[in-house]
Amino acid sequence: MQLRTLLVLPFAVALIALAQDSPERIGTDPKHASTDSSVKIDYDIAYVRFPRKGDAVGTNWAEIANPVFMDAGADLMLLHPDGSEEVLVKGGVGSVTDPMVSFDGDWIYYSHFHDMKGGSLQQGPPAGADIFKIHVKSKKIVRLTKQEFTPNLGAANWSKDFRTPEAGKNHLDLSLIHI
Repeated sequence: MQLRTLLVLPFAVALIALAQDSPERIGTDPKHASTDSSVKIDYDIAYVRFPRKGDAVGTNWAEIANPVFMDAGADLMLLHPDGSEEVLVKGGVGSVTDPMVSFDGDWIYYSHFHDMKGGSLQQGPPAGADIFKIHVKSKKIVRLTKQEFTPNLGAANWSKDFRTPEAGKNHLDLSLIHI
């Protein structure tokens, strides 16, 4: 009995101390960075702006459990130190995702889903995605990949050129691709 009391006592003391030091309310309305003198931002911040559909509707993001599909319309943005925003790449009927800034800060690398029409959680968009980089100062965009359909020959009975329909064979429907 005495050993149990000794083991529980430090935890009880710690809980009491925490309860006394904890704030009554956590602030959920932070000040804008430009009005908060404790925040010093002297650099641009790259981020993805994604349209909301309201509080009752969820959105699809490309992420680890679902890397090949997201909703259309996500733009690559730049937030300047003065609080102004700049659209670097419009998502449009596609979507931008996964921005990464180069070590020198001159380039932003990103993935761009070309067109989300006809896409699904199971198959992804027929138009696919590629990797690009944009030079922050000049806004020059460089396409780094050019995806090509390279089927797994052991997974299906493909038509001769993979694209032309043949009876009883699989093919890639090019009418679904909008790049």
